Amino acid sequence: MMPSGGAVPAMQRIPLPGAEMLEEEPLYVNAKQYHRILKRRQARAKLEAEGKIPKERRKYLHESRHRHAMQRKRGDGGRFFSPKEREEMALALVRELVKGNRNQTFRRG
Repeated sequence: MMPSGGAVPAMQRIPLPGAEMLEEEPLYVNAKQYHRILKRRQARAKLEAEGKIPKERRKYLHESRHRHAMQRKRGDGGRFFSPKEREEMALALVRELVKGNRNQTFRRG
């Protein structure tokens, strides 16, 4: 039996500094991660100031993955087709080709 009556204690959350610039609600983080987040931000700012890391991120990290994604078929809105949708498109294309071949008459010369 638990002395607290079985209630789960709520996680303590601490607002991150710099949230004053936002007009929205402050960003709350896990209290145990708070100091590590600040330390990581300071290290990143230092490296940016020294010019060791770029201030802007690259568009994509892996060229081969980018090429693969660019070659994949996409549906309306730019979303990739699911395997089922690809199969349905292939069947529809085959039906169109078969239907087109039936309508054509071949002459032997």
